[in-house]
Amino acid sequence: PPNVSSVTWTWTAAPGIFDGYHIYSATSGVFLGTSAANAFQQIGLGPDTQASIKVAAFSIAGDGPVSVSTTSLVTQSSEISGLRGTAKSASSIEWSWNSNQTALAYNVYTTTGINPIAQSAGNSFLLTGLSTNTRHGVYVQVVSAGGSGLLSAPATTYTQAVIPLAAVPPLDRPSSGSFLAAWTDNTNPAGTTRYVLEVATSPAGQPLTSSTVTVLQFGVSGSILSPNVLYHARVAAMNGDGLTTSFAPLGSTATLTKEPASLAVSFADPSSIRLAWGDNGNSSLTTYQVLYSTDDFAAHVVTHTAFSAGLTDLGASVASLVTSTTYYFRVTARNQFGRESAHASVQAYTSGGGGPPGT
Repeated sequence: PPNVSSVTWTWTAAPGIFDGYHIYSATSGVFLGTSAANAFQQIGLGPDTQASIKVAAFSIAGDGPVSVSTTSLVTQSSEISGLRGTAKSASSIEWSWNSNQTALAYNVYTTTGINPIAQSAGNSFLLTGLSTNTRHGVYVQVVSAGGSGLLSAPATTYTQAVIPLAAVPPLDRPSSGSFLAAWTDNTNPAGTTRYVLEVATSPAGQPLTSSTVTVLQFGVSGSILSPNVLYHARVAAMNGDGLTTSFAPLGSTATLTKEPASLAVSFADPSSIRLAWGDNGNSSLTTYQVLYSTDDFAAHVVTHTAFSAGLTDLGASVASLVTSTTYYFRVTARNQFGRESAHASVQAYTSGGGGPPGT
């Protein structure tokens, strides 16, 4: 059978008396050698080379009848197939390829160098000492009894990214419909590293949104966020091949409340006023404060309902007022972290009720 660089030919011995055999290339007619026996090893062939011979018994009178090989043979392949890289860590890549039956060993080259970086006895090699999320490429070459084969097609792979770290603070600048998430690269290189930011309403909950960015901070906003809702954020790093790390938690924050909507007086008599307002999208966890004044808060301020009272209703009745007096009201919302909204304002006038003003 052929190997990577030679073919051994045999044939039935010629009849009669002769001195030996002359062997020629069947395709070019070039003289290849002489053999005393009915066998010949054709050497010096390259891999994947077609070989065919013709043989003639010779004597002092010259060559006898020529016999041509009935089948042309092809030397064994020294090619490498299936070369692939697998990122094992942020600093190592394992290269593997399909075994070649002619190989005694394999030379491994980087795509940026001209000399082998290693020789592997098997069909794999672990490349170490690399940088985080960086692209590396190699070629592989068979080393056989006939010499070194052709270089394989190159393969490239990125090392793994590393889990990013939360910035300080990781979540900042909340509004009623947005907040800023921030993290540090933790040695992931700029440009080639992408980050996946997820936001949910529980630490391990189904993400409401997932954003892929190349920067180290991102403003989360849009219709997915509601006022005074607690949101949890987490971030992962993605390497150049799309392989993602585990998620790093960035903590939680509550969006701010919006000011109460459509504050209005729903009822008034000589000694009491009823207020009503809309939630303006604020969650049911929102608490409200009600203040009133008779001089538009210049000096006279009364806290009718403090935040500490835990008012979550969308209305309040203010009693024990005096007659024929203009009252100014302010209603403010507060989120679950104690951040207050702007206030809504309304004014109302108590009637006389048949008595003198101020009674």
